[in-house]
Amino acid sequence: MESNEAREVQIPVSKKKSWSELKNVVCELRRQLSGLSTMVPGSLTFRTLPDGRTRIYFLSTPANGWETTLLCADVPPVASHGHRLAWTPVIEANFQSLSGAGRFSREEQLLWERKRLATWGITSYELHRESGKLVFPAASSLFQCLDTGFGPLFPAELRMNSCGAKLNPQICPSNPDLVAYVCDCDIWVSHTLTGCSVRLTFAHKGGRNMADDPLSAGLPSYVMQEEFSRYQGYWWQPRTPGDTLASGMSDYGPDGVYRILYEEVDESDVKIFCFPSSNSNLGEIEEFRFPRAGTPNSQSNLKLVQFILREGPQIVDVSTLELQYPLSVMFPWMEYLVRVGWTPNAD
Repeated sequence: MESNEAREVQIPVSKKKSWSELKNVVCELRRQLSGLSTMVPGSLTFRTLPDGRTRIYFLSTPANGWETTLLCADVPPVASHGHRLAWTPVIEANFQSLSGAGRFSREEQLLWERKRLATWGITSYELHRESGKLVFPAASSLFQCLDTGFGPLFPAELRMNSCGAKLNPQICPSNPDLVAYVCDCDIWVSHTLTGCSVRLTFAHKGGRNMADDPLSAGLPSYVMQEEFSRYQGYWWQPRTPGDTLASGMSDYGPDGVYRILYEEVDESDVKIFCFPSSNSNLGEIEEFRFPRAGTPNSQSNLKLVQFILREGPQIVDVSTLELQYPLSVMFPWMEYLVRVGWTPNAD
């Protein structure tokens, strides 16, 4: 006869994982996501080569590789429907191991997180279609190469005298020898042939105290990157129909002036949070500005910096132009500066 006493039901409880086990789980998930995200080509750009071929540049992972790199595919003059293009590397295979020898900077890691990138390697690039110049960031520096239609190529590091991670490079549309980039929250420009580098903006002081250094130039705010997927914070003046492509020491355009429109971000009202450093075991603390829900966001304003290229070549006569009234005064209801650009004629 069965007992009428209530039986105790034991529910199996999963074993609590240790920190090392959780780390292994996260690494495995990241590896799986990395494999999925690199299967599809991204950042496609079309270019017509001097011999008439159409070349497609894109970022992906080669069949026998594990880092994202720059690849290309040439479109044949006559292609049948459903024709599969052959992928070929633009960059030498051993360049990846050389460029990734150093540790990635904090600025690069934060940018990858906001772009939702689960890979590493070459994650962005700039192409000047007329000249074939390629510029891309890697290992906190910038590299360049010239695609003449035959490769693969081994990039050369740009000579620059600025310290810190170089982010978001952009080639001047009217002179491929000029490359602008963001370094330590300010905009710099370098002449790729001579290595002449000039700091164009002076918004950031570079002090140790983040609370006393709220301004940045050429970098979108956290909300713009996280919620609106805008990672560009400055824009070269485009070529106008009457401009000729400049090179070396030549000026261009009707007035010979190079111009960059940029966003200056003021994060004075954004609260600062402190977190343990993920790159150190010494108990160091890192500071981040984070606009929590219901708290003030950063303020944006538009400015324009211009300069002239003299013989040498030397970048001279740098000046900054501002609006008569800040955007916050002209548009007090403005919350976000979502998109910025030049008119087609660059007027």
